Amino acid sequence: MCTHNVPLVTGNQSAPSPWWDYIERNLEYRNLTTGDLAREVGVDRSRLTAWRKGAKISIPTARAIARLFQVSVFEVLVAAGMLTQQEADHQPASTDPTDLSDEQLISELRRRLKQRAETAALAEPPTANPAD
Repeated sequence: MCTHNVPLVTGNQSAPSPWWDYIERNLEYRNLTTGDLAREVGVDRSRLTAWRKGAKISIPTARAIARLFQVSVFEVLVAAGMLTQQEADHQPASTDPTDLSDEQLISELRRRLKQRAETAALAEPPTANPAD
């Protein structure tokens, strides 16, 4: 019989999920227990076991955890693997002109005036040459 140096791992010895690592770090940092977490978030303790094994959370639960840990919902969703950090960091482009610098406003006005002049030039009928 061939044996390799592979440790025997039972179901009870599986490593906690990265999500559960996040939970444990925050509980420890805030001197909270898993009982505090379950009570404050409004979940049964069996949910905590499921999270330890990698189960996903709901959006309302993410909000409750964010409130408890006093962090953003985005941080919780990234830790839970429901968003990437890139998705959480995404900021939509502002459409409010007051958010633009003077240089950006002037540049945009120039671009629009140039575009309007080009469009108008294309729309004008060609002038007849009287010499023809």
